[in-house]
Amino acid sequence: MLSDTRHLFFGNTFNYQEYYKYYKNKKNYLSDKLSEFIVKNIVDGSSSISRSTATTNYDYDNNKKYLIINAQTTYNHLDNKNTQSKQKNREHTITITNPPYFNTTAINSKPSIHNTDYSTKLYNKIRILCYINTHPENYYKKAIHVHKTWARRCTKHIFMSTKFDPILPVAVLKLPYPEVRMHLWSKFRIILRYIYQFRNDYDYFLKTDDDSYVIMENLLNVLQNYSPDMPFMLGHRFPILARNGYFSGGAGYVLSREALKRIVEQSIDRHHNCPVYDENMEDVKMSICGQAVGVRLYDVFDILGRYQFRWDSLDMSLNFTSFRSLHWRPVKLQPQTLYAAPHQSLLSDVGISFHYVTPDMMYMLEYFLYHLRPIGLVNNFVQLPKEMCNVQ
Repeated sequence: MLSDTRHLFFGNTFNYQEYYKYYKNKKNYLSDKLSEFIVKNIVDGSSSISRSTATTNYDYDNNKKYLIINAQTTYNHLDNKNTQSKQKNREHTITITNPPYFNTTAINSKPSIHNTDYSTKLYNKIRILCYINTHPENYYKKAIHVHKTWARRCTKHIFMSTKFDPILPVAVLKLPYPEVRMHLWSKFRIILRYIYQFRNDYDYFLKTDDDSYVIMENLLNVLQNYSPDMPFMLGHRFPILARNGYFSGGAGYVLSREALKRIVEQSIDRHHNCPVYDENMEDVKMSICGQAVGVRLYDVFDILGRYQFRWDSLDMSLNFTSFRSLHWRPVKLQPQTLYAAPHQSLLSDVGISFHYVTPDMMYMLEYFLYHLRPIGLVNNFVQLPKEMCNVQ
């Protein structure tokens, strides 16, 4: 019996789509594909193989980071000297990981999100719980990539859905309705009651979607100017659909500890101005229910008045048509500039979040933000005074 151990990476050696099918069909899909893969890529002298079979079993490693496939292959090998067919057995242990995973302190070691005293000080000072909306079909299409990238810089992160997963930290919710978009507000009322149990453990609570990307250091830099005992929300505000506008759910919004307490204890299913009817506009309902109990809404701009929470994606922001569209100062309904000034980018140097981020773009952002460093270039970081961090 021969033994062979291989570490395979989806996207390079093995088709990543197979993992989606494997997960969806409860580990019953890969046997035939794995057999073909072993024959073509692992067994020596494959041109001499006349028949091959494979039996497989599946398991996770102790940390539940990798999928381990143990395969035993039996094949007939033609002995060229004796021109006889001899049966040989070989065992294969294949470790399947998610692509590409940067094994550096920037991701794996929470206290060292950057090798700077300033960012470490922010991380140690501010405790933030990130709760990320997803659903089971997106666990290994979107959520896993959030888990492997920016979410690791939260003090704690939880995915909110209805089914347990051995790898992702999912809070399993019991919903009265199907987990579909039209019942999103019902789901979020349950989510808020769930994270309420952590109200004394964290200072702030960040809500995002599974296609959002957050630059945690820039968010913490803004939050240091506030107190978690003040009732407020931070985000990207649209000046429509609510009295003082509402925050984009895709860009992400932050609840202070006091805001969470007021919304859960006084507003949801209690206050007459907090909607109970169900529909998909969770972000509008959150803003209305918060304002009903005195939660203040703060927009976040940089020193040049540019949004730090982006409701759109990076490529949407850089599209030519986006540059020639109107950009409104929220709530006041006055145009900030008619068109983008030719000498000024619309994107903030201290941006906090982007929406509609694809999995491959997650890793691109991760690389450019936390790994690529031009030699000799120094970041001229300017800390904004408190009065310039928000416009009510």
